[in-house]
Amino acid sequence: MARKIIIWSETAVRQRRGIFQYWNNRNKSTNYTNRLRKLINERITLIQSNPEAYLNSGFDENHVTIIEHFCLYYKILQQEILITAFWDSRQDPDNLLIILKN
Repeated sequence: MARKIIIWSETAVRQRRGIFQYWNNRNKSTNYTNRLRKLINERITLIQSNPEAYLNSGFDENHVTIIEHFCLYYKILQQEILITAFWDSRQDPDNLLIILKN
C-alpha cells in the first residue's frame, strides 16, 4: 500500500508555528522545538504507515495522537492524511471544538 501524502491545514500550521515561537522565546533557545519537531516527524511517519493506529477522537472523523503535552489531530482522506490541528492540551478544550468544527 502506498503511503498517503501528509497535508497540514492552515490552522494546524498556525498552531504549530505559535507553539514553536512561544517555546523559542520562553527558553531563549530552539533546542526544545527542534526535539519536538523531530517527535512530530517520527509520529507522522508512523501515521503514514498505519493511519488507523491512533484513536478516533469521536469528533468528525478526526483521529488523535499525543506527543508530550500536545495532541495531533488528523483525518484520513482518500489520497492523503490531513493534519487538522496541533493542540497544546493545557489549553481550554472548548476552543479546540471550535477549531475542529471549522
